[in-house]
Amino acid sequence: MYKNVDEMGKRNSAADELNRRFQEFPTTSRGFRLAAYALDLLIASFTLFIGWAIWSLFTWKESTTPGHKILGQKIVDFKSGIEVSWWHMFVRECLVRMIFNLISFFTFGLMTVIDALFIFREDKRTLHDLIVKTIVVDDSSIALLKK
Repeated sequence: MYKNVDEMGKRNSAADELNRRFQEFPTTSRGFRLAAYALDLLIASFTLFIGWAIWSLFTWKESTTPGHKILGQKIVDFKSGIEVSWWHMFVRECLVRMIFNLISFFTFGLMTVIDALFIFREDKRTLHDLIVKTIVVDDSSIALLKK
């Protein structure tokens, strides 16, 4: 499992640092991230993308997407834990995802699979999270669907 004691210590200290940084809002679970993604797809499908796009223009200022908002999740800067700006959300949700979708089109969905598999990292960050330096955290105060 671990090659040596130092490697085990580095992994534990990295996890401890992540927990300390996000004590106020814990990172969301893999299952809830998947549910938020599914909700975003569902909303985009039923509204022919137009409804999702309009709703997103408003939710991005709260550092969230429609699907994340419904479940009480927000996107924050990985290093500082501060909510990201509207423009940061635009880059994350439009530019990076557009590039991923274009690559996926030519690779028969491979880029989407690669992005999704990154969720199994210890910090639960996908490839697009790593690129834009974000992490998804729980914030029940913004949830439209209360637990």
